[in-house]
Amino acid sequence: MKLFLQTILEIAGRKAIFALLLILFQSLLGGIGVLMIVPLLGFVGITSDSGMTGHINTFLSVAFDILRLPKNLVTILLIYILLVSCREILMRTQKFLNASIQYNIVQTLRNRLYVAICHAEWIFLTRTRSSDYAHTLTIDVNRLGNGANTLIQFFSSSIMLGIYVIIALSLSFTMTIITLFCSLLLLFILKNKIMASRQTGKVETGLGRRLHSIIMEHLSSMKLAKIFCAEERSIDRFKRITAMITGNVTKFVYESATTKMWFGIISVVIMSFFIYISIEVVSISTVTLLLLLFIFTRMMPQISSVQQNFQQLLHVQPALTSFLEIEKACKDAAENIVGNNVSSLRINNSICFKNVFFRYRKGEGPDVLKSLSFSIPACWTTAIVGTSGSGKSTIADLLMGVLYPDCGEILIDGKPLASDLLMSWRMAVAYVPQENYLLNDTVRENLLWFNPGVNEEDILAALTHATARDFVERLPQGLDTLLGDRGVRLSGGERQRIALARALLMKPQLLILDEATSSLDTENERRIQESIEKLHGNLTIVIIAHRLSTIRNADQIIVVDNGKIVETGTWDELISRENGRLLELSRI
Repeated sequence: MKLFLQTILEIAGRKAIFALLLILFQSLLGGIGVLMIVPLLGFVGITSDSGMTGHINTFLSVAFDILRLPKNLVTILLIYILLVSCREILMRTQKFLNASIQYNIVQTLRNRLYVAICHAEWIFLTRTRSSDYAHTLTIDVNRLGNGANTLIQFFSSSIMLGIYVIIALSLSFTMTIITLFCSLLLLFILKNKIMASRQTGKVETGLGRRLHSIIMEHLSSMKLAKIFCAEERSIDRFKRITAMITGNVTKFVYESATTKMWFGIISVVIMSFFIYISIEVVSISTVTLLLLLFIFTRMMPQISSVQQNFQQLLHVQPALTSFLEIEKACKDAAENIVGNNVSSLRINNSICFKNVFFRYRKGEGPDVLKSLSFSIPACWTTAIVGTSGSGKSTIADLLMGVLYPDCGEILIDGKPLASDLLMSWRMAVAYVPQENYLLNDTVRENLLWFNPGVNEEDILAALTHATARDFVERLPQGLDTLLGDRGVRLSGGERQRIALARALLMKPQLLILDEATSSLDTENERRIQESIEKLHGNLTIVIIAHRLSTIRNADQIIVVDNGKIVETGTWDELISRENGRLLELSRI
């Protein structure tokens, strides 16, 4: 609870303190309202001038004299109405404030985690299921918002309970102590059931993550599921997890209801015991007895409310722990980017890899790249080829600055690609992967996704260079045609040309094509190849490929095998080498 309170105060600050003050004022008004029952009883003939009730009558009489108020039933009722009205107004304000705090916490935590995820290193993000992030950003954060509201209610019930206890102690110290002792004893007896809420909350977080994972996996592979008739298997997995979630929630509700039931039963027992002792043993005055009964009937539900809220907070606590763990992991893995320079770099001479080593887990497993040294001259088209797993895509990630060498360095015109140049360098790079992601939006919005400031002329020029303008103009609404989920309305070749046009709109210094044509038919591959050849000499191009037909016209070809460079040269030079690696690849 301490961690939860710290989080709320850190985010809500003054609002949370103001909410606590409102709760205090409400409780005080409620307490004063209880005291007003004493003179009301006097008007119906039930009076007592002894003990605390006598002091209350004396105090109210003096207060009426000072305020020059008539001591009659109408005045007392009007004061009572005023007290209740003020309390209701405060309650309305508090409810609005509670909602404001709750949703402000949801917004702040959600934004905080999303920023941490966006700024984390790419290699870190690849090691965690994206569905875990989605679950934490949606379900867990909403649970934390509800938990914040529960914590405020916990304090509200606790303060109100404290006011009632103080009044009850002043009326009958012995009976109040007995009642509190019985309540605390009951809490101790039910301790295990109450504390079990933390475990059900932990299970809920784990099952929620699994459910999110199953949903995202199926939605991303719906076509394959239909082709292989795997829908029933997916449905069965989904139903199993939802059944487990239902069982876990039902268990929590059952434990909470059981605890509340015992509180209700024991409360009646305590009240009956209290009435018997008051009448038969202690002989409390009628006024005091009625007042204590009224207070205890208010106090016992407050004790139950405190317990229920505490149990709910225990249930939510694992969500907070999970959130803070993920946020800390993302912040610990934050990219070390120095400065805020977002202007693009220019490549005047070359990009050089100098004795670069890389492995995906430091200190674990073999090096993916070993002692890699090569140069990519400016405005050249460089092809990097090799079998699957040879390290081609890792080189592309290092070139883009999303991965960093474990040893060695990457030089841009002789300057090390370090944290101070990283943002400027990424602004200079455009990337077209094998599987491109298109928004469920128009052609125009997809093209403007990474560079919203370009004009219509730039868009048409990029489409022309990507040999995409003709088919875009044939679409029903042209640039404003909706493409559907992941661009489903377009063919694979058309999607790839839209992706190429989007990359060209960045006006990059370096264009990286990572297996960009490997899944295309011959005709679409030819069109993409024509687009690349039109760009030759105007910018630096790196082609990652295993289909050698796309690299014949490259200025240089770098052949990679098992993380090492085994050959470098032009197509004609390498293909003519007897027992050369490129020649061997061409025969596969």
